[in-house]
Amino acid sequence: MPYMPPEEIRFKLDKIYKGILETTPVDWNASFVKYSKEEIFEQAFNDVFVIMDSSNQNFFLNTKSEVSITVMTKDADITGRIDFVHADAINNSSIMIFDGKGTDKIGKNIDANQVLFYALLYYFHFKVMPEKLGFFYYRFNTYIPVPINLDILNEFRAKLSSSISQMTKDVEFKATPCYKACRYCVYETICLDCLKARADRRKTPDLELLDQDGLVEIGL
Repeated sequence: MPYMPPEEIRFKLDKIYKGILETTPVDWNASFVKYSKEEIFEQAFNDVFVIMDSSNQNFFLNTKSEVSITVMTKDADITGRIDFVHADAINNSSIMIFDGKGTDKIGKNIDANQVLFYALLYYFHFKVMPEKLGFFYYRFNTYIPVPINLDILNEFRAKLSSSISQMTKDVEFKATPCYKACRYCVYETICLDCLKARADRRKTPDLELLDQDGLVEIGL
């Protein structure tokens, strides 16, 4: 819709949010959880309301979301799910592909290769070159473009092809544990690589005897 009043946004968002919470277990006491479920909802509502009340709503008009594409190559079938595919209302062949980000900082945890991958899938599948790529930051109501042309896309295709070829030849995939990734993994507590990396990160405690009371201070 071109515009939704605040009460309609809140009503629709509430139904979606409740549906997610009913089907997805959430550990609200996890160490990395920064906000309550109420705070997350209000943040999401505010983001949507601000966007819908500005000219940036045009990014989401004549736009499809969660577009799944599969491209078959000689080495593997490659599948991707594009966040948003926007077609120009006047020139329907003018395509913009962008990814939505809910981060609290512009440029945080993003890689231009993500949208280049989407553009490559779209180009091979539909034989149409996207004219624009970028990231849309909901919390800032801001669109940040990513450069795109045939030379850039072809260079990315060559790198991707080399990576896929290498992966199909590898017989062993070594774990690359890191705190940010491992904390979401269900095998965190039994994975030897993860446990070793966690132990390596810990500092060896310095034990210092205090007084005659027998108290010991553990320096962390």
